[in-house]
Amino acid sequence: MAWQFSCDKCRELFSGDFNSPFEGILCANHAGLEDFLMGSSCSSLPIFIGLSSIGSMGFLRNPKSFLMVIKAVIESTDYRFILFSSGYQPLDSAIRSVASLAVESSVEAPALSNDSTLLFNNRLFCLSGSIPYSWLFPKCAAAIHHAGR
Repeated sequence: MAWQFSCDKCRELFSGDFNSPFEGILCANHAGLEDFLMGSSCSSLPIFIGLSSIGSMGFLRNPKSFLMVIKAVIESTDYRFILFSSGYQPLDSAIRSVASLAVESSVEAPALSNDSTLLFNNRLFCLSGSIPYSWLFPKCAAAIHHAGR
């Protein structure tokens, strides 16, 4: 099964050919990702991190610590990252927790949508809903991906 956009609106816009330009506007959940990919002043492409079922298999025991590792990498490099949580609830909760702390301290903007959040000076785009990898991967410098089960 090929990954698709998690909403019907965006799925219909692309109808399978992700390399050709499309007409239309993505939904709010996916427009944030497109803005992150295209609108950044950073010249480097982001790095994709997709954990798929790794969390539900028990290999991600401390999601908040995992986010802090990504933060440390962001602070020591010029890279931006896209983190696909695959809807793994403990990771999604950790993302919301870190985002709420940032909002309380007025460091960052609140969540973009129910499915996406920007963290760490807008250099980590966290996404819970699904996206087609054939559309996303060509827009990334690298992909760190666990295929899941």
